[in-house]
Amino acid sequence: MREIPDEEKKRYFKVESSRTAPTTSSWSSDNVKKRRLESQEAAAVLQRLSLDKGRLKRSRLMNDALTGDIYAREYGLVRRDVQEAGYAKGIVEKGTIPLADARWRSSTNVRQLCVIGADTKTGLGVAYATLDELLLFSTYIPRDRNGRVHRQLLANYNTPRGNPYSELAVSQLSDIKFHKPSTTVLVSSRAPGREMSLWRFKPVEAPANSTSTTPQWLLGWGTGELESPFTNVRIPGHNRKITDYQINVIAPGPAASSTVCAIGSNRGILQWDAERDPKWLAPSSHATAYAEIYRDVFALEFLNEHPSILLAGGRPGHLSIKDVRDRNDDTRDVSKRLGSPITHVKSLNEHHVLVSGLKNSMAIYDVRMLRNTNSSSSSSNTSRRSNNNNARENRHHPTLAHVLPVIQFPKYRNGPHIQIGLDVDKDNGIVAAAHDDGKVAVYSTKTGHRLMSPDIDQIRSHRGVIQSLQFETMPRDNHPTLFCYSDRDVAYDGIIVANAAPKLCKPVLPVPWPFHQLPEYRRTTNAESER
Repeated sequence: MREIPDEEKKRYFKVESSRTAPTTSSWSSDNVKKRRLESQEAAAVLQRLSLDKGRLKRSRLMNDALTGDIYAREYGLVRRDVQEAGYAKGIVEKGTIPLADARWRSSTNVRQLCVIGADTKTGLGVAYATLDELLLFSTYIPRDRNGRVHRQLLANYNTPRGNPYSELAVSQLSDIKFHKPSTTVLVSSRAPGREMSLWRFKPVEAPANSTSTTPQWLLGWGTGELESPFTNVRIPGHNRKITDYQINVIAPGPAASSTVCAIGSNRGILQWDAERDPKWLAPSSHATAYAEIYRDVFALEFLNEHPSILLAGGRPGHLSIKDVRDRNDDTRDVSKRLGSPITHVKSLNEHHVLVSGLKNSMAIYDVRMLRNTNSSSSSSNTSRRSNNNNARENRHHPTLAHVLPVIQFPKYRNGPHIQIGLDVDKDNGIVAAAHDDGKVAVYSTKTGHRLMSPDIDQIRSHRGVIQSLQFETMPRDNHPTLFCYSDRDVAYDGIIVANAAPKLCKPVLPVPWPFHQLPEYRRTTNAESER
């Protein structure tokens, strides 16, 4: 007699004849035979399902981003990001423009990139970039009627020779931004010291009587002038004993504000107003409990171009919502859900904010859910206290409510990199994000799904992660263009330009599918009806 295991009693029993064994016993011969047949039938069903799974293949038409989603509606499968998927598929490469030639070669990727499309006179774009965080380069971006970029097109314009140009030398250059209302380029330095260093300059404009082929801005002309257009702004820190103040990021001020920019440093946030010197926003000079929250600010963004609401994130992993009109510190924490430092903060609209960080974390949060849990109870109590008690309470960190993200991006990949490229096209609802394997992916802000984009998916940097990405609407265009670094050409390092055809950006309506067809139906003519 064979021995069989009894899983319920954790024992082994010998198979016994059904005539002598109890009816409900698992070791009876009939029950053993029944279980063996059931297991064989289950194995046969699984084998048949696996074979059928290999025979069934999804139609190529259904895999298409536009047509497949249209026909999927007939089966009840409605996709929310059909328009975004069609736009991502329509993004095509428009050529490359060099940022460094034989004069300046580097073995690293472009560290910082700032593309400006403000020349409405000639339609030329302008790009400022750095390869080694020491020299600031500038170059023109010429395009033909089809939007393609090529260096030889500069022969059609009256530009100085030697493009690209060397503009400025800044030690440990950390960020480059453009303030559109004042047409000012802002350049920050990460060099540690008792003071923080910030450079600003206005590109030299062409004379009013210049030809139509002369660009509006004359790049590379500032270094040879007697009066340099570059101005260095020195910002002192809180404590003169601290010698490691440094700037990480710049956020240009909105058009409806007198703020030139907001500055994120390794020890807090500053505001630079056009009418006064830069001042500290957070932490305040008397607050010591907030110093850890504002350590190493890597991301700054004004909430939906609001001149008074500032979003910030950094190494501790706190998303800070700061009102520049309030002198007290106000921090609302949501990044405990991310569990990593924040590298980018992008305001999508009035209520939604995209937050990305390390450990493959990227999500969208609703700022209406970011509230202090004790705000309602503490408001009535603090109104009864004196001013001294209020100042004492402001030094303590309030109890914060953790919120869940509205949308998550599960396929986003960024493990250890702080400096990594990411930008958002708000009008079309897509996110262009660099991955830690040197590739670039496009995501939808409505669903968080990765979208298929043949030309963007082919981008691959062999020098590591791509550190700069930017959407910019060029002159005479209706849709933004994506600029990112490309090292595929051996002759030079440059930026790849990608744009989408306008016809693919319009919403696509579903094509009606007939449920019943009448093959014998034939429309009669007037002559046949008279017969």
